[in-house]
This record gives sequence, structure tokens and C-alpha cells, in this order.
Amino acid sequence: MTELFLTIVDMSISASWIVLAVLLLRLVLRKAPKWVNGLLWCIVAVRLLCPITVESPLSMVPQSDIIRDNSIRYDGAAAYGEYIPAEEAGFNLVNAQVQPGASSTAEHTIMPVLLIIWGTGILLLLLYTAVNCRNLCRRIDTAVRYRDNIFQSEQVSAPFVFGVIRPRIYLPFKMDGQELEHVVAHEKAHIRRRDHWWKPLGFLLLAVHWFNPVMWLAYVLLCRDIELACDEKVIRELSNDQRADYTRALLSCSVNRRMIAACPLAFGEVGVKKRVKSVMNYRKPGFWVIVVSILACAVAAVCFLTDPKQDIYDIRIVIPAGSKELFVYSDEEISPTKNRIIISSGDNLGDTEVMLRPVEVREENAYDEAVYLTPGMPVKMDAEKGAWFQIGVNMQNPTDEDIVVSVRVKNVQVRIVDHASPNRTVADEATSSGEPVGEETVFTLEDAVSKAIIDSNGNPQSGAIIRAESHFIAHTEEKDHQVTVYLQVYESSYYGYKGSLYQESGSNIPTALTFTVTETGEYVLEEYWIPRDGSYYVPDLKDKFPKEALEALDAAHEEIQKLGQQCIDKAEKLFERSGGLELRIEELMNTIQSSPGTSSDPQDYIKAHDAEYQELLGYGAYSLDYCFSEFLLGDQTDLRGKIMEEVCVGIICGWGFGRTDVYYNTGQDWFDAFRESTRILSEQYSDEEIEKNYPASWILLEMPDADLDTGMEQTIQ
Repeated sequence: MTELFLTIVDMSISASWIVLAVLLLRLVLRKAPKWVNGLLWCIVAVRLLCPITVESPLSMVPQSDIIRDNSIRYDGAAAYGEYIPAEEAGFNLVNAQVQPGASSTAEHTIMPVLLIIWGTGILLLLLYTAVNCRNLCRRIDTAVRYRDNIFQSEQVSAPFVFGVIRPRIYLPFKMDGQELEHVVAHEKAHIRRRDHWWKPLGFLLLAVHWFNPVMWLAYVLLCRDIELACDEKVIRELSNDQRADYTRALLSCSVNRRMIAACPLAFGEVGVKKRVKSVMNYRKPGFWVIVVSILACAVAAVCFLTDPKQDIYDIRIVIPAGSKELFVYSDEEISPTKNRIIISSGDNLGDTEVMLRPVEVREENAYDEAVYLTPGMPVKMDAEKGAWFQIGVNMQNPTDEDIVVSVRVKNVQVRIVDHASPNRTVADEATSSGEPVGEETVFTLEDAVSKAIIDSNGNPQSGAIIRAESHFIAHTEEKDHQVTVYLQVYESSYYGYKGSLYQESGSNIPTALTFTVTETGEYVLEEYWIPRDGSYYVPDLKDKFPKEALEALDAAHEEIQKLGQQCIDKAEKLFERSGGLELRIEELMNTIQSSPGTSSDPQDYIKAHDAEYQELLGYGAYSLDYCFSEFLLGDQTDLRGKIMEEVCVGIICGWGFGRTDVYYNTGQDWFDAFRESTRILSEQYSDEEIEKNYPASWILLEMPDADLDTGMEQTIQ
């Protein structure tokens, strides 16, 4: 119910802008036919009825994403940075993640109260309608048929139409002659125009949006415009004398109409003074007046039934398993549409710091200061308009699975990274043939496509990651000096270890690549486009891909199914050429041991090579397997053994197991104690329990050359 109410409020705010526009257009188009006003009110009704809109650069509706929770309080969190009211940020924070110990007054107190008030208002209005309809039915139950669907009654003091399915016209007995005929003509015009449907619909919308005073004004003006349009329909064929008689009939009907006005489902005569003036001053509108009026309605529909182009995006950031990096950055890049962006917390993100990393900037500004971000409290950050940045969060991940978080950013446009990452290595650059591509210029479209895919999807943490891709080109379009390729892309990253490939991540998604072809024939990537996730996926695809491309993808099931195997084949070629992850781990171990040569403390070596040490921790199970294999060979009693001990303990602690206070003279002593601990665990628990609760011991148990027959009685897990 909370989401429904907030959606209603959003729609009501958007419709309010349309009502203001309609009020202005009613003045501008005062010489237009009165039925044009009805078309304008239809635009308001569509906006109130339809929660789904399309984006358009012509939209004149201000962004109305209201703040769904502006009262979240946080205890004990020291924050800095420029906080802003949630209203200004324009974010939907109803699902904001609140840290333990925090309290949300909006969600637990304010919102339920608002829901009760809103629901009570709707029930009161509907009850009001039901009571008045019942009273009116009692008054007219003695009415007698005059002719057709026209009835007369002594209890009726003014003519009106009543009913939705089978509407009837009710007249007082005192009315006769020419006056009666004019009134009947007017009421029949209501029925022909289906006004007995539109007014109840308008009242139902008012009942839902009763909290908005603009909607009350709109409903009153709707009722008046309905009457004016109906008058115009009747009098356009009358002579001047007949119009005078019609005016006298209106004046006669203006007495004692309170009973009718009280019932939203009945049509009485309202706004008589203005209607009389309109009848007396009626002039048949010219052809061009009608044309301009219709065009004005069409323009109003385009401008007010669409939303402005989105400038609020959820930026996805993947925190790799075992990551201890200070900041992890998004694959997507953001470009401010103003000189200031607004950031709020998204999924799975608690209190943290956020920072911008420049990618393409013109101004010499420093972007090395982080801003503290708390869920429910958006912050502003100054940034160069039109420049490109990656956004990073200060978050570590001690688990063995990737964590996906998001931040919501306003006043930006977004693109997928289309440049080479500074951390890229030769192994990252697999082309369609499985051969590496350096930084040389690309002159063939096929190689340009392959290079763009590898460049744009890679965010490698080390040189041991093997990246490969395969694709199926469905359609190509050329215009001037640009080429757009519509294709299905399969890309994956792998670890190669001990002769086997292990997939780390991957995707299989329709993609559109746009290249500029230089005078020398070089393909320069301009845009790397993929559809958004969730409900945006299909609409984005239909908007971006031409019909020919979609049909080609639909018909290429067999080719697309082969992409995964093709990708693996390319990765295996790269694996054979570059070697496995064990070579990278060996290289890192040698680097850590290389300096400082004057110290015998393993911690000094680790501090001197923290990046290499963190990379070893990031490999998790692979690093453990390597170190365990070395320990099983025995005699690891030197500095190398102690460094391997620190790596193993760092990984195990990162997985949630505390470090023992026991000091071991050598790394081999530590491993022997660990092996004995594993042996005891294997006697106490099943394989499934060990795999789930003691992952490091499970790795050792799975090793074919592990000897668990001897060991020590100490445990470290």
C-alpha cells in the first residue's frame, strides 16, 4: 500500500503541472470550440490513470520523483560532506537501507498515518456520493414517463440527467412548451457526448487524489466546460431568437439546483451566468482556429504525457571476493549534466565513502577527496559538467563471493566504459581469433568489435585474469563516417590454474557498438550500448535495435548457442600461451621476498609489497591451494614459509575465522598444526559440514597428496 500511495502522489504532482498548463491554454484558446477544453482535460485524466510514461526531450513536466522517506534518523554515525534535503535530491528512499540502531520514523509512524488519512478521505467521498445518490433515487422514484427516456416528477425542481448505463432525463412538471424542448435538447446532447460517463470518471479520480487542491479546481472546471461544450452543441444550429429562448431556459433552470449539485453522478445546470454569456456571444469558430486548437492539444499531449529524459541512474559496483582495496570503482562511467551531482545509497550499501575518479576531464580540478554517504541522506559533489568519471565506494569484501552494491546518482548521463583500463594486461586483450591485441590501431571491423568488447567489459584486479569474447553480428548500419553494429555478445573472464580453466564472471547480452571511421580507416569506438536490467530490458532493446537486427537475432538461435563454447576455446588458447594462475602466485611470492633484504620480519616484506600481498589474498582458494601444495613438500622453514603462513592466515581470517594466539617458529610448524586440526575435523564432521563451515580445511582434504595421519594437537580454526 505504501508503494501504491507514493505512486499516486507522484502521478498527482505530475498531473498538477498539466492542470496549470490547461488553465493557461483555456485562456489562449478562448475563441476555440468548447469541446477543445474537453480534450485538454482528457490529457489530465490520462496522466492520472496511467502510472507508466515514456521519456521525451520535449517533455515539460518537471521530474516529480518525490521523497518517499524524508524522516530517517541515524544514531551514532559521524558524517561529513554536504548533506541535502531528500526533496532536493529527487530520490525515492522508501527502500533505503538503514544501519542497525537507526530508526525510520517515516516508515513506522508517518507513512501509516498518511495511508490511513488517504484511505479515509476516499471512503468519505464515496460514502458522500452513495448517500446523495440514494436520496436522489428516493425523490425520483415517483417520476412518470413523459416520453422515451424522459421523466417528470413533482420532486424535481431542475432538469438533470441521472444514470451511467441507462441514463434518464428528469424534468419538473412545471416546465413545458419551448422551454421544455430547449432543455430536453440540452440533456440529450449530454447523453450523446457520453458526459454521463466522463463526469463520474472525473469524480472517481478526484476521490483518489482528494488531497491535491489542484484536482478539486480541475473537477469544478471540468463540470463547467462540459456544460459549455453541451450548450455550444445545441445552439450552433439555432437562430438569434431561439438562442434568446434558450437563455431564458437556462435562467429558469438556475433556481433550486442544490440537490443536483450534491450528487456527482447527476447532471444539473451549473455555472449559469457564464453559460448565458457564452450563448449570447457565440460565434462559429473559423477553420484555422479549429486546426490550431487541435494542434495545441496534440503538442500539450506530447509535452505533458511524457517524462523528461532520465538523469537519475543506479550505478552498479561489484566488490570482488576477498577484495581489500580501499576504493572499488564502477564499470559504468558518469558524466554530469550540471556542475553538481547528487548521490544517495542504493542496494546493499551502508555507511561508506564515495569518490569520483576522473576519466575524461578538461579542467584541472582535484577529485581526491571522498565524501561520507549514509543511507537516506543524499550528498552533493561538485564535478565538471560534460566530463566523465567512474564512481567508487570504500568497501571491502572478506567473503569468497562477489558483492554487488549500487549508488543512485542524479544529474548525470551514463555510458559503459569504452577505454582500456590502466590495469589491463596482454591476457585481457583477446580478439575474435583468440590472439592478443596490443595498443595498435585497429583497421578491421571484426577486430574493432572484439577489442571494444574486451576493453569495455574488463575491470581486472590482476594480470592473472584471462578475458575472452565471442559474438554474433546481426545487423550493421553505416551513415556518413559512422558504423553501428548490432550483435549478441558473450564475454567471460577466467582463472587458469593447474591446467584447468575456472570461470570467474561472464555475460551474454545484445549489444550495439558505434564506431567512427577515420580518414585512415581506423575504427574508433564512440558508444558501447547494452540494455538496462529488469523492466527496462525489453523496451530498451526495442527502442535501440532496428527491426532487421531483432529478427536476425531471433533467427540465429543455433549460432548464439555456440558462442559460449567459442569463448572457452579462445580462453584456452590464451591460457596455453600465458600460463596458469600458479605462475602468477609464484611471481607474487618472489616479489614479496625480494625486499627489504636487511629485515628478517615477514611483516616488513608484506608492508613493502602490500599490493602484491592483497592480490594474493584476492585469489583466495587458489592461493591456499598453492601454499598448501608447497607446505606438503615439507621443509618450508625459511622466510618464504612465514610469508605463505601470513597469506594463508590472512585468507582464512577474511573468511570469518579468527587467528590463534599461538606463535609458530616457522611456516611449516603452522601448517602442521593446521593439518592436524583438519584431521580432527574430518573425524568429527561429515564432508558436507566441513565444506560448508571450514572451507580452508576442505581445500586441504580435497588435495590428493594431503597426509592427515600425523600432526599436532593444536588447532587454528
